[in-house]
Formats: sequence, C-alpha cells, structure tokens
Amino acid sequence: MTLGERLMEYRAKERINQVEMAARCGLSKQTIYSIENGLQEPGKMTIIKIEQVIGKESADEGEYIEH
Repeated sequence: MTLGERLMEYRAKERINQVEMAARCGLSKQTIYSIENGLQEPGKMTIIKIEQVIGKESADEGEYIEH
C-alpha cells in the first residue's frame, strides 16, 4: 500500500477532509492532495510528519518512495 493510499484510508476512517489532514500533519492541503494522487514523491520530513499522525503500521519508509 502506498503512502497516498494509506492517507486516503486514514482520512476515510477518521472522516476528515484533506484540509483537516493537512492541519494534523503540519503540511499544506496541496501536499496531501499531491501525495494521494501520486503527483508528488514525498521527502523524508514529509513522510515523518504524516507517519506521526497516521502511525507506521508496516515496512519502512522506503516502501513509499518509488525510484
């Protein structure tokens, strides 16, 4: 599961929109949108901010970064 897919799953579970997700992570709404839609490859600091909110359930961060 990609980080974008995990973001969407978390938002659905929490019943929050991208604006609220962005606020929880300390990121912009555009960043959340771009990650969810595969338009942006998140950097390490962005991954850390998101993982602090949604939790790290499996694998390492390398799973989310496509090379």
